[in-house]
Amino acid sequence: MNDLSRLGYGLLALLIAFAACAFDSNARPAKTDPDNFVFVGGVASKEIVAIDTRTDRILARYSVPKAVRLLLVARDQRQLVVVTGSPGQIHFLNIDTADFVGSVAPGFHVTAIQLAPDGKRLAVSGTDQIVILNLVTLTVERELKLDSTPASILFDKSGKFLLIGDAERGRIYRANVQNGSEILEIDIGERAGVENPVIHLARTPGGSTGLILHGARGASVLDLKTNSIARHLDLPGRHDRTYPTGNSQYFLIPNVGDGTVSIVSTWTHKESVRLNVGREVMALNTVLADTILIVFSRGSATAAVFDLNYRRRLRDISLPGNPTATATGPNGDKVYVAIGDSRAVATINVHSLRVANTLENIGFTPDIIANSGRLSYCH
Repeated sequence: MNDLSRLGYGLLALLIAFAACAFDSNARPAKTDPDNFVFVGGVASKEIVAIDTRTDRILARYSVPKAVRLLLVARDQRQLVVVTGSPGQIHFLNIDTADFVGSVAPGFHVTAIQLAPDGKRLAVSGTDQIVILNLVTLTVERELKLDSTPASILFDKSGKFLLIGDAERGRIYRANVQNGSEILEIDIGERAGVENPVIHLARTPGGSTGLILHGARGASVLDLKTNSIARHLDLPGRHDRTYPTGNSQYFLIPNVGDGTVSIVSTWTHKESVRLNVGREVMALNTVLADTILIVFSRGSATAAVFDLNYRRRLRDISLPGNPTATATGPNGDKVYVAIGDSRAVATINVHSLRVANTLENIGFTPDIIANSGRLSYCH
């Protein structure tokens, strides 16, 4: 064999080795921007997969000791935050190496986690208590004791205060997480009542307006500048959660049992329009600078598309199965959809409004999708 042939075989072997590394689903991701990935988990699986949004390929797999319950991306710390159950533990994995950074056992059943705007702290809620974890040292910074169970937790834009919904009564708390002693109680009002506890809290990315869902009686708009209730709303059906748009102009509220989505303006604090989906809504994603709304329904292999400027239905998108979770890609040009019954993840191209790709080698039933939330509207 001459030198040229040896060189050719050597280059071929190198290319084969590179390809095996680049496309092996068990490979670990090279150090890159966490914004380039979406992370997929399942409540019946101990595994998490990282999908590279630039290529729509599985780039890495991560493992935790028990099945995943909650999943969050702490991009500034380059960590995956994974809550597992029985007993409740919080695991921190290095995104680049898939190695364990550490684990914390808060001593209670974790019901929710929330990342602070500075990316350095994590609020963890359980029955009658909340702890604030330092993600740099993985230690407890603060403990907050409450006389009721938190239904929903939410940092304000500054990260100094944590809003806490009361799962037992119609009220929320505003707690100073820096000193732990300053707790303001905000009564939603008699229309909320004791029998209508808080279901969910959300705020606009701009930080000036919040929305409180409280049972069958609808919602209340919260002025976060004055920490007061600006308006009560009567909406049909019951409510599980609300979705603020990335431009801070609207809250989108699925009305369970009614098959509609209410659009509430953050300017007028009123319901501006009600979109008829015709099915129970599972998730919402806004794309193309919040001009397009894609609505997913559990048990339906189609997604409804609405034009938010003209408030009209454009078309339906056929899916390869029934959706269980969704996330918008980092550039806002793709939506990733977990397909539970086919153990796959579908990619929707938001420009063509069609499924552009389907990853069928997930290896488990996916029902959790998380991304960094820095560049995308992740709901």
